[in-house]
Amino acid sequence: YFSVADRGGERAVESLGSTFTEVGTDQGSDASGQVSHIKDLVEQKADAIAVSALDPDALCDTLKQAMAQGVKVVTYDSDTKPECRYAFVSPASAEDIAVRQLELLGGQIGYQGDIAILSAA
Repeated sequence: YFSVADRGGERAVESLGSTFTEVGTDQGSDASGQVSHIKDLVEQKADAIAVSALDPDALCDTLKQAMAQGVKVVTYDSDTKPECRYAFVSPASAEDIAVRQLELLGGQIGYQGDIAILSAA
């Protein structure tokens, strides 16, 4: 998912005549690493940042500081609080995903029995 998103972002940025930089954490669940990357990008004078937030609260202060310095912030895939970004891009709503999961699972069990869905980072 993220490889596809990164490639699409890179093509879009380059088509606008700008440069694309991809950064990420070594561990998938490292919100403090995301904060460090955001601070580095602001220091490097990035004009815009797109981030899939690992924690809706942990990034907010840093993203607000970035926006106060003129950086445009967009979240995608997983969001922050609305006041911590300008826009959120979601490939699907939680409701749409739940409905589709239940359709797929229900069909496999003949719509009989109990269904449990576990979702985690």
